[in-house]
Amino acid sequence: MKYSYISILTTDNYLFGALVLWKSLLDTKPKYPFHLLVSPNLSDETFFLLEKSGVPLIKITPIKNPILNNPKDRRYYNYSKLNMWNLKQFDKIVYLDADMVVMHNIDELFGKPNLSSTNSGGWLPGKKDWTKMNSGLIVLQPSENIFNHMKSQVGFIEKEKGKGDQAFLHEYYNDWPERPELHLPHVYNVFDCLIEGYKKHFQYYLDEKIQYDNNKFDEKRIKIVHYVGQHKPWMEVEEIKNSNKNDPETQAKKNWIKYYKNTKKFIRDRINESNKKATNNVSIVKDKEVEENKAPPPPAGPEISKEEEKILDNFSENSSDSEDEDIGELTKTKAELVKTQDELAKAQEELMNAKEDLAKSQNEIKKLLEELALIKGEDDLAKTIDNLPILEELQELTNGPVPSLKSDDDPDEPIESDVDST
Repeated sequence: MKYSYISILTTDNYLFGALVLWKSLLDTKPKYPFHLLVSPNLSDETFFLLEKSGVPLIKITPIKNPILNNPKDRRYYNYSKLNMWNLKQFDKIVYLDADMVVMHNIDELFGKPNLSSTNSGGWLPGKKDWTKMNSGLIVLQPSENIFNHMKSQVGFIEKEKGKGDQAFLHEYYNDWPERPELHLPHVYNVFDCLIEGYKKHFQYYLDEKIQYDNNKFDEKRIKIVHYVGQHKPWMEVEEIKNSNKNDPETQAKKNWIKYYKNTKKFIRDRINESNKKATNNVSIVKDKEVEENKAPPPPAGPEISKEEEKILDNFSENSSDSEDEDIGELTKTKAELVKTQDELAKAQEELMNAKEDLAKSQNEIKKLLEELALIKGEDDLAKTIDNLPILEELQELTNGPVPSLKSDDDPDEPIESDVDST
């Protein structure tokens, strides 16, 4: 039997979540491998980092959410999760959402029946109507026939609009609530925001000391924490680190930060090891060339781009960044910079409009002065000019006095104002 843990990444925003999930699983010393399903819409930088980190990847064809039209929406490709039914190279898989952390060994899940899952939160008071499976964790046996049939039903059977793959699975497996043999203990999928409720009503607890022995199963020890909601831990690292709250949800998020720091170090070490091997291989080839007096082989490929070098800097030992620097904040800072640039462009546009308005005002004043020159004598005109408050404003705007109406060459002949447009 061929088993594997599976997760999926269809948006760059979940990269850090997927990496932390992978590392947390590895820390539990699982018997079975992990594979990450990836869609081609991910950025080159994301693929570069995943490959350098050594994450086993399986490329898939993304499946679009039928009610969304904005590719930037994080849920745009969330139906791609259905691809796990098409992994016919495996006899059984355990699927895990990328916003989870595995705290203890969970290999025993491969002994559970097909479609085993949890109705996370449904045991708590006030949530008894939560009877359907949560698709964050599913034990399943892939089937190409089921996968093809699922694709034909996408967009037609969902009753909970806007909830993506989970709404689809609720209808596709609408008998799941009546099949108790498929209902796993909730320790396998506890929402971070509901830990306090489970602690109060079921005496659940978080234990940071990893439990490897499945023969010592503790029905109260939380095995997997699921960080649900739009605001993921990797999006608010600094806020979490600086929080003084001591509630179970905040503690769970602080725990994610610990995994995050360990993951960064792990990835740096992986990248450095990969670079050392590449350097050693080049040295060995060159030694053989000298020994055998052969021409050097063609280069292995193009050098990495500046963007890729920046990514490596963030994870390498030689990075100037400190160990606990929030790499996730780089994305946030970049977004803020783009926003600032947009605001600057808007301000520049408003300035140009103001200059155009000023030019119009200057032309109007010019015409007014011409009319005054025709109507009044030059002495009266000079007095009139002195009493025009708008000219004072014009002097401030143009940073200089309004030119004289008289020509030096011909003091008796009035001339047009030569106030320049700015």
